[in-house]
Amino acid sequence: MYWLISIIIAILFSVSATSGMSESASVGVATGERPVERAGKANVPVDETERFEQVYSLNLDGTVKASNISGDIKVSTWDSPQVRLVATKMAEDRERLKDMELKIESTPGAFSVKVKYRNHDKDDNDGYWRNSGRMSVEYELTVPRTAVLEKISSVSGNISVDGAGNESNVSSVSGDVRASNLGGTAKLSSVSGTVEADFSNVEAGSRIRLSSVSGSVVLMLPSYAGASVRASTVSGKITNDFGLEVDEGKYVGSSMKGTFGDGSVDVKMSTVSGRIKVGKNSVEL
Repeated sequence: MYWLISIIIAILFSVSATSGMSESASVGVATGERPVERAGKANVPVDETERFEQVYSLNLDGTVKASNISGDIKVSTWDSPQVRLVATKMAEDRERLKDMELKIESTPGAFSVKVKYRNHDKDDNDGYWRNSGRMSVEYELTVPRTAVLEKISSVSGNISVDGAGNESNVSSVSGDVRASNLGGTAKLSSVSGTVEADFSNVEAGSRIRLSSVSGSVVLMLPSYAGASVRASTVSGKITNDFGLEVDEGKYVGSSMKGTFGDGSVDVKMSTVSGRIKVGKNSVEL
C-alpha cells in the first residue's frame, strides 16, 4: 500500500513541476526576454530587461556626466549637437527592475544621467539588500565629439570611450577603463582594472593622467608627440618606445622620468600592482 501512495505522490510532484516550468517559460516569451541559462538549469529565464532610448539637445562644447553603480558604460561620439542615450536595465524579476530609476537632467549646456535605487531596505525574503543581486544598468551614450566628459564613472563596470576630443574624466572602481581616438586632456583611473588610453591627437599644453591600483596602465601616443613623462609602479615593469630611461627599483617597483620631443604634453602615470607602457601608435601627421 505504501508503495502505491509513493508512486501517486511522485506523479503529482512531476506534474506540478512541469506546470511550473511551463508557466515560467511562457512569462519569458510574453515579455520578450531572452532566456538565460543558470548553472544546471538550461533555458530557464532568470533575468528581465527594460530598454530606454532618447535623444537630447546639447551644445557642441556642452558637459556630459554619467554615473552608474553596477553596469558598463560605452561612450562614442558624433558631430551632431545632441546626446543619444540608450539605457538597458537588467534584473532577476520585474519588481527589481522597478527599483532602478534613471535620473536624467538635460539643458543645452549640460547633460547628466545616473541611476537611483528606490528601495535600499533589506529584503526579508532572500536576505539580500534590494540594490544587490542581479541588478544593473548599461549605458550607451553618443555625444558631440567636442563635448566635455566632466565625469563618467561606474562603481562596478567597464567603461569605454571612443573619439572624445575635449576633456575626459573617466573612472571605475571595479572595472577596466579603455579610451581610443582621444584628443585633448584626459584623466582616466581604476581601482581594480586596466587603464588604457590611445591618442589620435595631442595638443601642446594638455595633461594626461592615468592611474590604477591593481591593474596595468597603457598610453599610446602618435610618434610625433612630445611629452614630459613621470611614471611609477610598486610592483610591475615600465617600458616605453620613446627611449626614456627606466629606473628599476632595487627592492620594489620601477620609475621613469624624462622628456621626448618638445615636452609640451604633461603625462603622469602610476599603478601599485601592474605594468606601465608608453608606446607609439600608427597615427602620423
